[in-house]
Amino acid sequence: MGQKTNPNSFHIQSRLSESSWTIFSKSEYFFLVKQEIGFTEAIQNFFERNNLLIKQISFYLHNESNDVLLFLSFFPLKGLGNFDKSATISPINNILSEKLFSFLNRMGYRTEKRFVFVNLAKYVKDIASSKDEEKKIERKMSFFKREPFYDSGLSLFLVLLHSKNTASLFSKFIAKYFKSYHRSRKLNKFLNFLQVFIHLIVSSSFLTCKPLKGIKIELKGRFNGVPRSKKKKFESGRISLQTITCPVNYSLTHVSTSYGVFSVKVWICDE
Repeated sequence: MGQKTNPNSFHIQSRLSESSWTIFSKSEYFFLVKQEIGFTEAIQNFFERNNLLIKQISFYLHNESNDVLLFLSFFPLKGLGNFDKSATISPINNILSEKLFSFLNRMGYRTEKRFVFVNLAKYVKDIASSKDEEKKIERKMSFFKREPFYDSGLSLFLVLLHSKNTASLFSKFIAKYFKSYHRSRKLNKFLNFLQVFIHLIVSSSFLTCKPLKGIKIELKGRFNGVPRSKKKKFESGRISLQTITCPVNYSLTHVSTSYGVFSVKVWICDE
């Protein structure tokens, strides 16, 4: 077997052309790579503890000064506790930005407040083509209207349609609600919601924008605490996994529950 290479090195190297880090020597490069990965993971975990799913996070350090710029796009979840009644960005600025600022100071960065937050749920509703589409989607999913995941599911429906590389966001969405319902009877209703969700987003003819070509979801674990793990698959549309001409966005998320660790895999083909 050949020598293995960490893919994070290629990911960080491609961003060095943007002058996000100042590299003075070869030895300093590896330190900054590890430092950036640690920062992004810590900030991502911090937001997800407050039920805010991260889609993209970029951490930039100015070349000449010690100023830090943090760009972050997130998706708020409803029905799980924090920030349920607000889809705006105001509570984020008041609470989370202060904690992030103190967090960066503890790590040694005496910086000004330079944070760029993008609320995907609010942003997508502003650029949505018409309100008629939202009403038609609500009519199709009216069976789940009283469920806590209904409002977040409608917002995520528009996010998947109007943005790319959203497989990680979708898998985290499934993982969050799955962990809340894995011991209750609402789990079957949530799984039915996922089946209706992916079928509607692929086969909808009333949408003015281009629907997705295919979505595949795979859940694996000890459902209801059985001794052996089982798989549950939900698939709609077409996903070409045997060719490189059709790019597929893939994401894997692990969920720690009282029945063990479950895996949530998502494949999305949007081209």
